[in-house]
Amino acid sequence: MEKAGYGFSETAKVSRDIDTMLEETRSALTLAGQQPPYVLFPHSMSGIEALYWAQMYPAEVEAIIGLDPAVPEVYEEYPLPSPGTMALTGMEHALESPAFSLAL
Repeated sequence: MEKAGYGFSETAKVSRDIDTMLEETRSALTLAGQQPPYVLFPHSMSGIEALYWAQMYPAEVEAIIGLDPAVPEVYEEYPLPSPGTMALTGMEHALESPAFSLAL
């Protein structure tokens, strides 16, 4: 599934926090007629979303098969971007999300 702002998808004018992105994905799958349980195949930062999905909706996730997925343990030792970098990427409020603390 291609997320808003990636590839040929248009950007979204709504928050890009993990809860919003997860609900967009769940809604898209439902609208496409797909029903859980799902086998998730996340790449990179989608790994965090896949783990969060499994925590929030365990009955919906059959398995997670990651392709170089980001995992919370990496961020325990990896320094977070500076506030300036976060502002440049439009992610300055991401660290305030309750989902971010759940992932870590």
